Amino acid sequence: MNQQTLRQTLIAPDLLSRATATWRFLVYGMQPLGALAGGLLGAVSLRATLITGAAVMALATVSAAGLSRVREL
Repeated sequence: MNQQTLRQTLIAPDLLSRATATWRFLVYGMQPLGALAGGLLGAVSLRATLITGAAVMALATVSAAGLSRVREL
């Protein structure tokens, strides 16, 4: 709900449907690739998989926190 509200606030109404479709394509399209990568990493080392996943989530959080418009909202 928060992501959708943020998107609706930041994106112009005439571009909102395109942005939503692109967002869904990226999210749902990347899930099989993420599952495959997680499975391959898990076969190598479970600890490395968990550390890599935590690092990627931390990087995403830091990059989202750096957006100036998001901080203004």
